[in-house]
Amino acid sequence: MDENRILLTRHHNNDTLLVSFTGGKPCYLTQAKTNTGGAICVGRVENAIRNLNAAFVRYDDKEIGYLPFDEIPKGAFLNRASGKDAPPRAGDLVTVQVRQTAHGTKQAKLTGYLTLHGHLTVLGFEKKGIGCSKAVSAQVRRQLVAAWKEILALRQSEEASRQSEEASRTAADTDSALPADFSEHFGVILRTEAGAYFDRLLSEGKTEETASKTVAKEAFREVTGLFRQMKTLVSEAAARPAGSVLYKPVASDAVQEQLLRSFHFLQKASPGTPVDIVCATDALYETLRSSELAAHRDVSVRVNPEADAIYGVKKILDDLTHRVVWLKSGAYLVIEETEAMTVVDVNSGKYTAKKDDDFLKVNLEAADEIMRQIRLRDMSGIVVVDFINMREGASYTQLKERLAALAAFDPVFTRFHDITALGLAEITRAAHE
Repeated sequence: MDENRILLTRHHNNDTLLVSFTGGKPCYLTQAKTNTGGAICVGRVENAIRNLNAAFVRYDDKEIGYLPFDEIPKGAFLNRASGKDAPPRAGDLVTVQVRQTAHGTKQAKLTGYLTLHGHLTVLGFEKKGIGCSKAVSAQVRRQLVAAWKEILALRQSEEASRQSEEASRTAADTDSALPADFSEHFGVILRTEAGAYFDRLLSEGKTEETASKTVAKEAFREVTGLFRQMKTLVSEAAARPAGSVLYKPVASDAVQEQLLRSFHFLQKASPGTPVDIVCATDALYETLRSSELAAHRDVSVRVNPEADAIYGVKKILDDLTHRVVWLKSGAYLVIEETEAMTVVDVNSGKYTAKKDDDFLKVNLEAADEIMRQIRLRDMSGIVVVDFINMREGASYTQLKERLAALAAFDPVFTRFHDITALGLAEITRAAHE
């Protein structure tokens, strides 16, 4: 079987398309956008609509975004004091971050809860608590969160002692400087890469305790830097005019983020199988070759200008526009994407089924292909599937188990809910971050 492979190529408006293959077949597609979300700006409220519980905010000279009232923390206003019962007014200045860029006729989605992304962590302002990526196993999540809490308490205790002994010493003088009230205003999320770092340390012979403490120490150093950056951004916002961009993520960071997502997907798809990363341009190769992922013992990175043609990128993209998808058994899917939901109909087609076992076989094959199409087409929202009717309850039990397992396998949070009394399978999938 072909080794796992991730192909990176330029697609549209200089965005980077990542196609993951396993067994020579495309199985997951994602895109790192040049115009990525995450920018932090000083916005001006154009209109606040109480019936919608949302404000429309001009966050640069041309763009207006949608800002729900419940996404505005206390202290986000720059021109006046605010409280829980003080909704925004036209003309207010507020610090906002782009959660999702404008798409088609839909305006950008904004939030007043600011975040900065590091390699191992995400720092959130006015978002309390400590969390860990759901892509990391529950056991490792518990270990990493516990190790983080322990080192945070230790370093803050050490800092308090130093400052009491030498009052002239400022917090910025040490790597361990986080304010005593850090946890009251900031939250931290340990990213998928923190779990990958933990696994790599185990593979190098470290114990779980040592590995978790090492990850926590690196995460603490990173959070300290992100905290200083956030502090600077927040202080600068008060002195900047509406439309000012305080922070904008680097496009290459989006490539690295989606590459990690693709890599972890392939690791779950074929554990222990090497991953070959093929870059279609020299620029992409230069971006990746010095990354930590490129140094992974199971990863090779190379450039091949003919990669698009070799791996049939045009055909892959063309196939994703087709309504009908044929299955090996002779059955086929009909995929209809509407504004409200995506509807998939499973048809027996050329496959002649006589027994319930035959119907189950087709439905299980269809389930595999449907979930692959969901990943490749990057569907989000509600997906409703009309499978071929079966008579036996045990057959439906097997189909439900397969759908639940496939949903859990998706890199994007996906959930299979149930099969209704009318035989319709209900699936929901989050929008790609």
